Amino acid sequence: MRYLLPYILSTLLLQASLFERAGKEIKHFRVYPRYQKAQQYIASGALKKAELLLKEALSIDPENEKVAKLLVHVCLYDGNYGCVNRHITAVKSNDERHYIETYIAYKRHRCSTAIGLIEKMSNVRSKKRRRFLKGILLECATKGKDKQTRNKALRLYTAHFMRRLCNKESVGLISTLLEKEHFSSAKSHIERFIDSCVGSCKQHGFLKARIWIEKYRDAGRFDTAWNLAKRLPECVERKRLQLSIAEAEDSKKNAETLLKEIYADTGKKEDFKRLAYLYQSDGKSDRLEAIYLQRYAAHPSVKLMKEILYLKEKHPRFSLLKRFFPFEGLPD
Repeated sequence: MRYLLPYILSTLLLQASLFERAGKEIKHFRVYPRYQKAQQYIASGALKKAELLLKEALSIDPENEKVAKLLVHVCLYDGNYGCVNRHITAVKSNDERHYIETYIAYKRHRCSTAIGLIEKMSNVRSKKRRRFLKGILLECATKGKDKQTRNKALRLYTAHFMRRLCNKESVGLISTLLEKEHFSSAKSHIERFIDSCVGSCKQHGFLKARIWIEKYRDAGRFDTAWNLAKRLPECVERKRLQLSIAEAEDSKKNAETLLKEIYADTGKKEDFKRLAYLYQSDGKSDRLEAIYLQRYAAHPSVKLMKEILYLKEKHPRFSLLKRFFPFEGLPD
């Protein structure tokens, strides 16, 4: 009798285990064909038929996460958010639930909710999903209803996707902010980009920074454009960018200084012409004559001398003619 009770108990437990296992196997044999057929329906685009089959499979095995996940994604793709909300509790992965809820919040233009859900996600490995979440944060950073939401999206984007300042995510963020005319938000990111990613004027980053600075110039934000340009490496191209800002602002003093420096660096004819035009339009005849003489000394030509002779008046200035073409008498 002492051994009989444990034997009976163990036998009952074994039978219960066998019944449970048999029940699971029966469920599996009932669920699996429906799951497979639903996948075929999805592949052919028959989402409604797939949804019905998956609901049927889930009624047989309510704990089957694989079926629940597929059903939720079918409903999500079909825009049936009520169906999603009814079955999402069967999805056990927190990140998976948060991703699905984020998608719904985004589609309903609820940036604040979407941002809060993204914050809860611990590890998103899928490249496709990371791209999608990145797009949501970018859109919320530029189109959020209030400043607090936009700033929060911006901070989250920076934390998740801008661990390296010189990557394409950094460039994408700045370009998007400027496209939406969020100049104040973009400024600090451009400063960090220039300081960390633009080592010389020949780098691709210099071209990117120049395009961004030109947007500030074109928007009439001359002080910001000037200060950003000053952070770039010193070279002729930087001076040309600064010159464009000075000309747009109608700052003739800065324009003259920069043109003189550019011409001294390059010695090019087009830079000489621009400086000469500036002096002529400002009525600075002495400086105009000085640079012409300097140019003639370096590159003597009859054409240039004619331009010098007609600088002030229409008749030739014979003192200059005598100086550069002295009369030595008739040839023998």
